[in-house]
Amino acid sequence: APKTVVFYKCGLTLTRSEAIEAIMMDMGGIYKIAAYLARMVPLFLKNSTYDLVAKNRYSWFGKTESCYLPSESQKQLFLN
Repeated sequence: APKTVVFYKCGLTLTRSEAIEAIMMDMGGIYKIAAYLARMVPLFLKNSTYDLVAKNRYSWFGKTESCYLPSESQKQLFLN
């Protein structure tokens, strides 16, 4: 299982909390606002929080044995 999130865009590779922020910016809407607010938090605090969630995610949110598969009608919402 992956140990961290990696986000690559425009020649820049981001990891951990910086990757999450960049993904949220790309998602737009309320996520973009949250990402702007997150920029006010020092990086060491964001990465500490990221590490805490990453370490405990399965006990907090559970773990499934298989990945989600979209229905036939939902497949049109995804890029090929």
